[in-house]
Amino acid sequence: MNILLIVDEEAFPDYVNLLLAPKNYFIVFHDPDLALQHYDQKPIYDVIIIDSLRPVAQIDQFILKICEIKSSQNIIVSSDTVCDQKLLQINKHNSSIKSLEKPFSLSEIDALIESLNEKEMLLNILISNYKITNIAEILERSYLKNKQMG
Repeated sequence: MNILLIVDEEAFPDYVNLLLAPKNYFIVFHDPDLALQHYDQKPIYDVIIIDSLRPVAQIDQFILKICEIKSSQNIIVSSDTVCDQKLLQINKHNSSIKSLEKPFSLSEIDALIESLNEKEMLLNILISNYKITNIAEILERSYLKNKQMG
């Protein structure tokens, strides 16, 4: 998976990279404004992980800006100040916003990422099946129309 990681602490990404890098591609930002500029140009990430000590209002605004760029973005927030209730309030889009309570283990991050990956795969399968069903319906209608005409 492609993961955009926004963190305040410089040691955090090194630790995560050691454990999760073999499975995933990470890009790390310590400045949320730079991360947002990058994301605005390349909204290609399967999940965004935000580990921040910033005030809740700043995290809220950051998440809202991300959702304006890509409304279906998967986001994991790890913060001492953000709770699930607050995330539900700011989740006005189709985003999948999850929270991790500190302290957390890397297996918890891995499990959340894996669940988001499974959700994406299922969604892609459903979309593919829908497209196939629509194509089959179109072909059937075309066949019936040609049969009636000819």
